[in-house]
Amino acid sequence: TRSTEQNSFFPENKGCFMFDDIKELERKIEYLLSNPKIAKKVRINGIKLSKSHAYYRRINEILKTINI
Repeated sequence: TRSTEQNSFFPENKGCFMFDDIKELERKIEYLLSNPKIAKKVRINGIKLSKSHAYYRRINEILKTINI
């Protein structure tokens, strides 16, 4: 479902697809089944974005921030 927090990590229609209700979900599914290239592009972007949120990367950023 759509949320502001999730959108900050995975921008809608760039890193993921979101919906508010079942009707919107059904429309998005139909759209994505008709547009597999778009679905694949967003899926790949989502994978790339999720890699930047791995624990080891977050720890390194924290250590850099506190100068260790």
